[in-house]
Amino acid sequence: MAITLEDIQHLSDEIRSLVQAGLPLEGNLADAGSGHRPQLQRLTEQISQDLASGRSLQEIVNDDRMGVPRILQAAVAAGVESGQLSSTIEMLGDVAADLSELRRRILQALSYPLTVMAMAVILFVVFIRTFLDRVRMVVTDFHRAPETVFDHLLLLDERYSWWPIIFPAALLFWIVLWLLSGRASAVAFRGPERVFLLLPGVRGLIRDLRFYTLSRMLNLLVHRETPLPDALVLSGACVGDRHLDRACQNLAEQLQRGNIPEEALRQPWVPGRFPPLLAAGLKQSGTDENQLRERLESITGYYRRRLQISMTWMKNVVPVLLFFVVGGGAVLLYSTSMFWSISELYRQLSDI
Repeated sequence: MAITLEDIQHLSDEIRSLVQAGLPLEGNLADAGSGHRPQLQRLTEQISQDLASGRSLQEIVNDDRMGVPRILQAAVAAGVESGQLSSTIEMLGDVAADLSELRRRILQALSYPLTVMAMAVILFVVFIRTFLDRVRMVVTDFHRAPETVFDHLLLLDERYSWWPIIFPAALLFWIVLWLLSGRASAVAFRGPERVFLLLPGVRGLIRDLRFYTLSRMLNLLVHRETPLPDALVLSGACVGDRHLDRACQNLAEQLQRGNIPEEALRQPWVPGRFPPLLAAGLKQSGTDENQLRERLESITGYYRRRLQISMTWMKNVVPVLLFFVVGGGAVLLYSTSMFWSISELYRQLSDI
């Protein structure tokens, strides 16, 4: 099972306790993972051994033999590089807390519309199905072969009377499987939880969270005088998105060759490209490190405000939109089943 958001939050709490106790983190990192799930313990022990053996940061970040996300390995490597391991792990804990809060708010936003949908299904099964049975009895009294789409649907309804429970049962099965698999608390939106991205505002909120994490980690590393190409590689790996990770690696390679790509400033952002605002800050700062630090501070604050606005949207607007969409769809299904049946019944009576 993959490392979960709760694992990262627990590790962040353990490291915060080590900092308060005044213990050296680099030597006690393995102890921070003790008492948790075996995979988290193996990860912290392996990273500690790699650091003690002198492995490079790039090798640690790119090492996926443990089957864990690069995000945690990169956060540890960035902390060792900057000399602020506690800050990077706590920052990762903040990211995990934000993702947990996001998923909690998504479920809250879905709770009321799903309740409306459940009531609509119950009403449909109890009342509409009873009404359709009576309509079918009237239609069959005409002793006519099925001719219209409505006639065939009535026959299918009689033959497969259990069809209304297919969709609720499938939804319930998907939710149970999602919870049992551990994907409900996974770090990235890469499994069945990608369906959440269809909700209004969720995709933009996740993008803002990733941009904020990238700018925040980059700001920390640059302030600790980490070379910009190395800071980009480590920050990109901490985001948890492979497209943005690859974009940071590409930009780091171009910076090492002395080039700053300008196409990021002229084109709208799409997955796989470096954030335009950060690209503009890097280009305008040039080789002036003080100006780069100031711009990174401003960009980090900007993305933090955007993230707060997106969270407010998710809390106040999305539940209302989902209520109208799901509730309106339920009313449409209910009314269509009722009035279409009546209109077809009147039409067939008129043909007699």
